[in-house]
Amino acid sequence: MRKTTFLKVLMLIVVLLAGTKISEAATITLTGADMSATDGAQNITKNGIGFNGFMKQYNATKIWFTSGTGYIYNTTSLGSITKITLSYNLGGSSSAVQRFNVGNTAMTSYMSSGGTTVSTSNGGTTYDFTGGVGSGFFNLSVSSKNLQLVSLTIEYTPAVSCTASNLAFAEPVVNKLLADAAFTQTASSLNATTAIVYESSNTGVVNVNAATGEVSIVGTGSATITASQAAGSHNSVEYCAATASYTVNVVSAAPTITVTEVTVPDMVAYAGETDTETMNVSGINLTEDIRLEISGVNADQFSLSKNSVAQVGGTAVNTVITVIYQPTTAGTHTAVLSVLSDGATTVTRTLNGSATWKPLAKPVLTGATSVSANALTLNWDAVSGATEYEVNVFTKSTGSASLASDLFISEYIEGSSYNKVIEIYNGTGAAVDLSNYSLFKQVNGAGAYGNELVLSGILLNADVFVISYVSGSNAASSGILAVTDLQTASPAINFNGNDAVGLFKNGIQIDEVGVFNQTASWGTDLTLIRKSSANVPKAIYDAADWDVQSKDYIENLGAHTFAPTGGVTVTPIPGSPFTVATNSKDLTGLLTSTTYYYTVKAKNANVVSELSDEMSVATLGTAVPELNAGLNLRVVGGSIVFDAVANQLVEVYNAVGQRIKSTVTVDGLNTVAVGNKGVILVKVGAQIQKVIL
Repeated sequence: MRKTTFLKVLMLIVVLLAGTKISEAATITLTGADMSATDGAQNITKNGIGFNGFMKQYNATKIWFTSGTGYIYNTTSLGSITKITLSYNLGGSSSAVQRFNVGNTAMTSYMSSGGTTVSTSNGGTTYDFTGGVGSGFFNLSVSSKNLQLVSLTIEYTPAVSCTASNLAFAEPVVNKLLADAAFTQTASSLNATTAIVYESSNTGVVNVNAATGEVSIVGTGSATITASQAAGSHNSVEYCAATASYTVNVVSAAPTITVTEVTVPDMVAYAGETDTETMNVSGINLTEDIRLEISGVNADQFSLSKNSVAQVGGTAVNTVITVIYQPTTAGTHTAVLSVLSDGATTVTRTLNGSATWKPLAKPVLTGATSVSANALTLNWDAVSGATEYEVNVFTKSTGSASLASDLFISEYIEGSSYNKVIEIYNGTGAAVDLSNYSLFKQVNGAGAYGNELVLSGILLNADVFVISYVSGSNAASSGILAVTDLQTASPAINFNGNDAVGLFKNGIQIDEVGVFNQTASWGTDLTLIRKSSANVPKAIYDAADWDVQSKDYIENLGAHTFAPTGGVTVTPIPGSPFTVATNSKDLTGLLTSTTYYYTVKAKNANVVSELSDEMSVATLGTAVPELNAGLNLRVVGGSIVFDAVANQLVEVYNAVGQRIKSTVTVDGLNTVAVGNKGVILVKVGAQIQKVIL
């Protein structure tokens, strides 16, 4: 082993010596003939070397330095200055005080303190730097007495200039198994003439052929392969000496990463919240730590509890990694988790997450306050996360068991292509002038009703009016057109499955098909037919009133069966539904002694809540109502106690008719605390009784 190493070193020395260009010593001598006869700043170039300073020519060939101002320095590097000799002029003063400095950069000022000061003495003929301190620049300044020189001689060894050969290896790290065969990675170089010599830093791990770079694996561990190339010439270019290296890692077996979980379960979260899953990661025979990286379109929706697992001696012990799903928007999100380490097969797992907007709670109605004969304030509990509320206010009336109170939508078709139809039925018992009616559409479940289509003509009792979409060559099917009364390109008929359609009479909504203010689809690729027993019209859509048929079903189109059982007609008050930002709504212009009903939806930019339960409220009359003793009210401890069924409106009035409290009954015993004293009127549902507190 020692003999082999000695031979490699000897070979390297021979190659380096063979390729080295030796610089030869040079001498340059300055005289007065090289400069101007005017005492002042001089710029001299001789033999390609630049000199500057403050001096002059004296007696044609001599150099004169004036005391207190005279100096000289070189602007071009001389490589390595070995000796400077001053030849004094006969009769000139050799006792002038001289400050002599040498350094690695130009010293351009008088009495420069740069570099190394080698003399501040009088006289001095020779400055020899062969023993050290030599450099490429000097500065000679005269501070006392004038200095006259016959010549200034500098001996130096010029620096050798060369071009980088860019010696390099393609792979900075090579990972191998102990059982792997020999391999070769040679270094590339612009100097294709001078030999490259290879050497291993650890022959217990790998040996390398000094001439070819072939590497033989000996044991486990790491070693550095170094390539050395001496300076040399190739294609008339002088290249510098250079070295390059790469690392060889040898392990007994292949690096292996283990992820216990075959899949990562899908994660579900509300937008703005998180869901997590865990996975177990370990590794053996590793040459570096395990890295975990997330990539893909939705990578920003996922994160990890740790982004690396450390290895010690090639082993990474089992580590639990938490995958965090943190959606910022609703929808489905996918990314790829990669678990990797040099030399090991990368393990990937798909990350799937789905997010929805957090639902808003169903509003809880709390009744009316500030009640008068023509005004009141509706109230409900605030809903966390809501930015506004939709308030529906309406009255109810009992309809006839054989007639409809007004026209209503009897059929809705949203089918293939332009199969879009609205059918209106007249079950009022008399002919109706359609010029008082319009259809409106809400676009994509948002905003107010718009896109008005004004109707015209006379609709006879027990007849239908069929409206279908047509625009140029875009039209409903022939089967639909055969029973159509009005073909129109109005946007009100060009609806999709989340566009509610309302029937209005004289600007007041009387009927509706579809869920108002719902962006999700409720009526795509289907036919809706109003049930014959439905109590109609209804200003608020009731899915229970409709039968659902398949896409493009038109068997009933053009006729409608109407056999009502009698029921309640709902009529919105003008302006309903209202949108408010707080949990109350002031109403004015109401009818005296009238019962009103209201419902509330909570909303924000992304979500609409479930519709609240309905609650009734009433305005005050102008006279004290007739009392009814059937309530069996009694006073217990300052509170009114009575039995009732659930969900009846309870209103408490003082003796002058001002309402002082309102609530809703529970089933069974009810207790209502009242702070007032004296005569009190209590209304439960439609019954009123007087008590004295």
